[in-house]
Amino acid sequence: MSKNTLNDGHFDRIKTILSESRRVRDALPVMTAEFGLEVTSSKLEKYLAKRKYNASDFINYPSFNNDDWPLITKEQADEVGLKKRTAYIKRLEKALADRNYFTSAVQETLIEVFKENPIVLSKKPVLKRDGTPKERLLTALVSDWHFGLIVDPEEVTGNAYNWTIAARRLALYAQQIASWKPEHRNHTKLNIVLGGDMLCGTIHMDDAGVRPLAEQMSGAVSLLVQFLDYLRQHFDEIQVNCAPGNHERISKIGPMYAQRWNSYATPVYLAVAMAFRDHSELSFNIPKTGEVVVELPSNELFFYTHGDVAPSITSVGSVLDIKPITNLVKTLNSSGEFTKPVRVFAVGHWHSGSIFTVGLTTALVNGSGIGPDSYARGAVNIRGHYGSPAQILFESTKEHSFGDSRFVRLEKADLAENLDLIINPPKF
Repeated sequence: MSKNTLNDGHFDRIKTILSESRRVRDALPVMTAEFGLEVTSSKLEKYLAKRKYNASDFINYPSFNNDDWPLITKEQADEVGLKKRTAYIKRLEKALADRNYFTSAVQETLIEVFKENPIVLSKKPVLKRDGTPKERLLTALVSDWHFGLIVDPEEVTGNAYNWTIAARRLALYAQQIASWKPEHRNHTKLNIVLGGDMLCGTIHMDDAGVRPLAEQMSGAVSLLVQFLDYLRQHFDEIQVNCAPGNHERISKIGPMYAQRWNSYATPVYLAVAMAFRDHSELSFNIPKTGEVVVELPSNELFFYTHGDVAPSITSVGSVLDIKPITNLVKTLNSSGEFTKPVRVFAVGHWHSGSIFTVGLTTALVNGSGIGPDSYARGAVNIRGHYGSPAQILFESTKEHSFGDSRFVRLEKADLAENLDLIINPPKF
């Protein structure tokens, strides 16, 4: 028998040993690493004795010698390594092919759905800047709309959601923003914060109401362009700040600690910005940090992050604990990252609006545009009026970093067909 040839007898013997003795099964890999691939009967006996195994237990397997247990040649080892590398490359090729197929499918679908929902700006007159100094900043938080999710009112008592309802709620919010203190309009700059979870995404695919991703993205672009197009008829300077959420993450495994900009939200924001590329009354900020920082008229700062990673890594089903928010506000103001204090801190994510103070800082938790859905009802028991759709609107002046505010309830828009004149629901 060749020393470097393995035959069926060797494999049968291995199978027998492994099936009859767990100790041999556990011992062989370690023993091989300790003594090398040459396993002799004396080495086996020494190994077993060292670990207080009884060598007589293996009396039926006395011929552990080099003739029975051959050496592995370098060629054989190279062959094993080549097989492993080949298998790894095949896995990479499959993953790449899956990603390319998915990207191609999304691209093709986007082309089709954009044909049905072309991006066309209004012909109505817009306000033009007259050079008046902006002493007031009106901030509108726009987060957690989950565009592309269908909520069945028979499944979720007290709420319904589809493209028409989403458009009407967003139109009502636009009306509320446009009606804010018209007597100060010439001195007011509008700060829109697109705060993440604008899409339903693909992280809850067990929900039957999730529409295809390409439909979500094109519908979101259509709604947001019309939203901003309406507002530029009422404000001559609009800054649009953008942050991603957890629902737009590309990987279903989350949260995303790094490269948070690598999100399905980013191409949506870029598409919206592109629609207004020739209109100087709007400016867009899409930071790679996933965080929004805005200087307030009071010479202090407004800070926004979606809330799925910071201030605490938790799900929307968890009880909102203000301690992590308190700690993050303290960290922001003591880290030296900013030369001015953060005096308004805001997050989305939890779908339950609230306002409280952390020392001299006002902390905001924005509501949602969608309200309760089947996941919220089934997984975390958000029911009835808890989590009703609402968004926060507030004003900053030289004297007050957080001044007058409005908690805009949105559910009354659902049946208001006249709102379709402001934002036309996308067609799919």
